[in-house]
Amino acid sequence: MSRLHWLGRAGIAIAGFLILAILSGWMTLKMITKGGSVLVPDLMGKEIVTALQDLQKQHLYGVVEGAEHHTSVPKGSVIRQSPSPGETRKQYASVRMVLSSGPEHITMPDLREFGIRQSRHELSCLGFNEVLEKKIRHPTTRMGHVIAHAPGPGEIVLPGAPIKCLVSLGPVPARYRMPDLIGRKISDMDRNMERLFSVDIKISHDTGFEPGIILHQNPEPGESIYEGSPVSLIVKSYGLPDEGSVSVFTYRVPQGIVSKELKVTIDDETGQRLLRQQTVKPAEEVKLMIPKTGNGNITVYLDGEKVLTQSW
Repeated sequence: MSRLHWLGRAGIAIAGFLILAILSGWMTLKMITKGGSVLVPDLMGKEIVTALQDLQKQHLYGVVEGAEHHTSVPKGSVIRQSPSPGETRKQYASVRMVLSSGPEHITMPDLREFGIRQSRHELSCLGFNEVLEKKIRHPTTRMGHVIAHAPGPGEIVLPGAPIKCLVSLGPVPARYRMPDLIGRKISDMDRNMERLFSVDIKISHDTGFEPGIILHQNPEPGESIYEGSPVSLIVKSYGLPDEGSVSVFTYRVPQGIVSKELKVTIDDETGQRLLRQQTVKPAEEVKLMIPKTGNGNITVYLDGEKVLTQSW
């Protein structure tokens, strides 16, 4: 076969291939521009493989345009599409999709030693609304402050996960043994009693006892009692009319280096009378049970000089 003859046949083949390519492209373009219309399927929440299969059934193309965090849609599933579901498009048109990259992870902050109210607020701002509390005594953490939490500081957490907080009730209160107060005067009661406990005094009109004597106490002598616990005392009445209101008057002697002569008087509707006269040391605390009837006042003297008047 001559060289010219072979070149002629090759040229015919190339020309035929070009014609077929042009016809194929023209037919594809014609199908796109003049093809039938189809409804865009709903791809929301579907995995990308399933979404592409649904598009293929409708003779549509899928184009992934990116990914974004989403709190509920699993990673790799569709969270946004364009055109929207139900719109009409020509066959072989493109549908753009944005996929979920899953929920955004959060680094757990360190809430130890923070108040539980402030901790709840910060957790709420981060998307944590389920905060579980357990309260225990703790020797160093203040009452109402967080001792520890789970997940712990620095751990990676999903938004909305439950957070467990261990909250302090404060240190274990000091424990004491209840003293025997029965038969003692209320005015001689240890000044630490009212500081350490919640003392409630009630009046009794029983006869045969000296006014101001403690007749009954609760807790009983010798019982264990914690700091801040209630203590109930029943005290013999002073025998004054309308003795419905009785309070404990406390006076602390000023600092100094020498003892002084203390005198306390009361002036009310029954007249003026002496309540206490004694020698006191510097900084000593004196307690008196004062029956209040109508209007009146109590006056304190040190070495004959008036230093305090309190009215009611």
